[in-house]
Amino acid sequence: MSEKLLVFLSSTSRMEVERNELKKNLPPCYELYRYEDDRARRTSPQQYLLELIRQADAFVGILGPDYGSTFTADAAQKSIVEWEFDTAIEERGLEVLAFIKNVIPGESPDPRQQAFINRVCNFTSGLWCKRFSTATEFAEFVHAALERLLIAKWNEVQQKLARLQLWARRALLLIAGLSVFVLIVLTASSLESLFSTRSMIAFSAAVVFLVLSCAVLSLKV
Repeated sequence: MSEKLLVFLSSTSRMEVERNELKKNLPPCYELYRYEDDRARRTSPQQYLLELIRQADAFVGILGPDYGSTFTADAAQKSIVEWEFDTAIEERGLEVLAFIKNVIPGESPDPRQQAFINRVCNFTSGLWCKRFSTATEFAEFVHAALERLLIAKWNEVQQKLARLQLWARRALLLIAGLSVFVLIVLTASSLESLFSTRSMIAFSAAVVFLVLSCAVLSLKV
């Protein structure tokens, strides 16, 4: 796992207040990608965003009332934000966090955006979305979700280490058992004469070391 978790932030430009609030309050253990902080580059936006989403540890999407700019290369004329969402969802292992901004009285979302939100929040096939009203509330929700993700990743690393230690103990125990068996065979037969006294002492010491190592590892379980 890298030193920082890469968080990809997706939204329309109208979510500027929320985007700035998140950047201001996100702890330094996270690296937040925002398109407005990036530089000009030769790579096409589609290819570059695709690579970033694939590299990300978490995808944070903000859905407000605006649908946003359409992705002209897409036959369905999706917005860029919707394309980013769909791309992120297709990435196995990527945590996708969706946050829906509550509309203010008198405001109605773009019909295309409402259909998009309905699809994202669908009870059977969508995501577990979180609704918010203020930028401060949004930043707090994201921070809490990312903290839980960080804990989950840490636990995952610990579980992998535990499995590796278990296999290492088993391998060491097997080697120690075979070594003891070989030592018994050598000392109980005429094969011992084929080796020098120094070689037998060194081999016996190695066997003792392996057995003691197994005993120590067993005590740590």
